[in-house]
Amino acid sequence: MTIQPTEQLVQDVRKQIVEGETQAALNLLLDHFSAGPDEAYNEVTLLWARLSRLNRDERTGSITHDQSGALRAKLDGDILNFLRQIQSNMATVSSATPNVGQAPVQKARLRDQMAQYFDMGEIDDLCFDLNVDCENLPGAGKIAKIRELIEFMERNNRLRELIETCKRKRPFLSWEF
Repeated sequence: MTIQPTEQLVQDVRKQIVEGETQAALNLLLDHFSAGPDEAYNEVTLLWARLSRLNRDERTGSITHDQSGALRAKLDGDILNFLRQIQSNMATVSSATPNVGQAPVQKARLRDQMAQYFDMGEIDDLCFDLNVDCENLPGAGKIAKIRELIEFMERNNRLRELIETCKRKRPFLSWEF
């Protein structure tokens, strides 16, 4: 069962972000999703972990003021994107399967969404679940590995399997490309 964010929650989270209160916005989301689903709650805790690292880096002086501002803006944007994805997913009642005859723009969207919502360890787990040796995929770094995984799955007529696996791992997101 998915818990849909209310319009009031969305407004409150946006207000907190506009006021520079990212921690308060995440607290609202944690409270809302603590009763389930696990995937949404886990995504909020990942956002919370990013905020904690950012706060630590600011305290220790390991990032500049400009870097801090850019990272905060990115985190705030990711929180709002998370809310939009949840709302969009709840609004979609169709369970249509993704189109696997993808144009390059659609593969780019898949790559970008995977990069935004999966860390490198989770990409390794995706490869393991799909019986793909991640270490043998060319490229260094998360984006390169994701791109090569998408290309590999497409070459082997398994792109739908990749998308379905992503859907199981992040069911609150729309995986229709």
